[in-house]
Amino acid sequence: TSEGERYGGGLTAGYTHMLHPHLNLEIGFGAWTGWERFVNYACPVCGAVVDEGEKTFLKPNDIILSLTYVF
Repeated sequence: TSEGERYGGGLTAGYTHMLHPHLNLEIGFGAWTGWERFVNYACPVCGAVVDEGEKTFLKPNDIILSLTYVF
């Protein structure tokens, strides 16, 4: 069992390629980064601490692949 707090922010970017005047291919990627403070317990009942600490992280958030028809 784990508990703690996490703070961060995300950013997503993409690109649109026109295949035809009415058809677009959209590609994108997003990531979430931040800081976390955590405590891991052996079991929720006894409360024995296995690990604790602070760390920064970078995790994928979105992968976008879209085919869009434009009227």
